[in-house]
Amino acid sequence: MALLALSGVAAGGDNEPPLADAGLDQQATAGETVRLDATGSRDPDGNVTGYDWSIEMPGGGTTTPDCGACGTTSFRPETPGQYNVTITVTDDDGATRTDTLYVEVDPAPGPSVSLSGPTEPTVEDAGYGDPSGEATYVANFSRGGNPVDYVEWQVDGEQTVQRSINDSGVNSINYVHSMESTANHTLTVRVVDIAGREATDSVNVSPQVRTVDRGSDGGDDGYDGVMQTEWGGRTITFEAPTIDTSTGEVVQQSGPNLEQLNAVATADPGEEVQTKFDDEDGNSGNQNQDSVNDKSDNTINNIVNDVFPGIGIPNTSSDSGGSSSQKSSSDNSGFGGICPIC
Repeated sequence: MALLALSGVAAGGDNEPPLADAGLDQQATAGETVRLDATGSRDPDGNVTGYDWSIEMPGGGTTTPDCGACGTTSFRPETPGQYNVTITVTDDDGATRTDTLYVEVDPAPGPSVSLSGPTEPTVEDAGYGDPSGEATYVANFSRGGNPVDYVEWQVDGEQTVQRSINDSGVNSINYVHSMESTANHTLTVRVVDIAGREATDSVNVSPQVRTVDRGSDGGDDGYDGVMQTEWGGRTITFEAPTIDTSTGEVVQQSGPNLEQLNAVATADPGEEVQTKFDDEDGNSGNQNQDSVNDKSDNTINNIVNDVFPGIGIPNTSSDSGGSSSQKSSSDNSGFGGICPIC
């Protein structure tokens, strides 16, 4: 309850000083707007003509509200503690009286955050190098008494990414976590507001290995039916049988080798070229038709360098008809004896 101050100055012997009323004591949170109203003040024998606010802050020092000479005004305390808010009112005869209210300010709540994502993400082991993989994690956060300053991601306590949050409408942020081993580790998100308050959440990550059979050539795990590739300026479609008619079982074939690619790339548009594919056990004899599409506007797709960087491409070029004007050697000599897509 505000205390009616007895202090005041009377302008004349017959004048009664005004009655100052600063309002009721208040409870607030740091960063919250506190509204002040002294319009309940009055003058028994005249009118109140002036207001003058003064605020004593915790630890000493004074400040003024948004409008220090208004009957109603406001201020925003940033520091927890007690604020002594005094109003001085003046009547039409120049007499003054004061009244003080007390605002108890509690610390503002900090931000909060919740982290979600896989605890057992998959990493792939291709048989060479360390297993690797990626997983996406989402941090959903809320503001406390202050705007969020930044979000920080940590792996085992070491910072990896820090992002400033300038948009007050942002309440979630994604993180793509790259894993280069099967080691268990802890992923942590840390949210910090402009007042330095923070919140964290963590996920224990235990990568699970998936073995990938990439074959002896470092390619994929086999050619199993239909494939398209760019070669010699053409889009080439390979169609191979996937069912062993004698057993009814699905058969997985290897991809075309360099000699077969050159054969179809130098064929006439629309011509069908008979080739052979090996099954996964190395047995030959699976006959198929390779159809050659006439797409002379296509450029050579460097599929060889995708598999074996730095080896190079056979010297093929495309004429206006879409066929190769110079057939590459089929002995793979341009690849140091290695057939990168056999």
